[in-house]
Amino acid sequence: MPVEDGKYFVTPRDLADNRMRLEVSENDYGKLVRGRVWAAEMTDIPTGRKYRLYPADCGQANCFCDAIAVEVVPNLANVAPVSGVIPMEEVLAKDEDKDAIRQAAEQAIVYCNSFTWSKAVLDSYFGGGVAGVFAVFLLHIVPARDGIGDWMWVTVGDVPPTYLPLEDAESAEMVFKTYAVGIWRWIEFARQGKEGSAKDGVPPVGIKATPESAELMRQRLKSLVQIVGPLFDPQSCG
Repeated sequence: MPVEDGKYFVTPRDLADNRMRLEVSENDYGKLVRGRVWAAEMTDIPTGRKYRLYPADCGQANCFCDAIAVEVVPNLANVAPVSGVIPMEEVLAKDEDKDAIRQAAEQAIVYCNSFTWSKAVLDSYFGGGVAGVFAVFLLHIVPARDGIGDWMWVTVGDVPPTYLPLEDAESAEMVFKTYAVGIWRWIEFARQGKEGSAKDGVPPVGIKATPESAELMRQRLKSLVQIVGPLFDPQSCG
């Protein structure tokens, strides 16, 4: 029960899938949210340990009513394994376009959590782009099975979203190039009425492959390369 004898309890899982039982304050208990995009820091009153809770798959299809708790260790920062990405906390504190970037980050988290290989998203980093057009995020995830890494690139915007394991791209610039090449391959297949597959280097597009849709996607890709491409080209800076 969440409330016993006037005390508040939450029962998240730890990273090893063990069920926990934390006694928290009424204020901390009020931070508990049901959904795919939230995070909250809570203190276990008996031990004084602080935990950060994240939404997690409860086992039912498309339901994230569970939570995963990660202990907050002082002076132990969650640092991204690549350079050139910015923690979302910094982006939201400084960027003038923070509302649009926040929405894009939430879209990336929801997209990542829609796959069975992701239990939860612990942290997100902005890799660049234009929110609403094309943006790259690096997400720190809790894998749901062996063979899935802890870090996943996700692209969102006015184009079909995609994901790419960190080991397949060492930078946001490479993610953009991989995406552009993949969409072009999709266009080539779609012109023939064929879908293409991951083995062909074609990302999931979610659009019926026809010559007509291929032409529309070609126009969108052309605009994307013109508008966003320079942001991912180090040689164009300065």
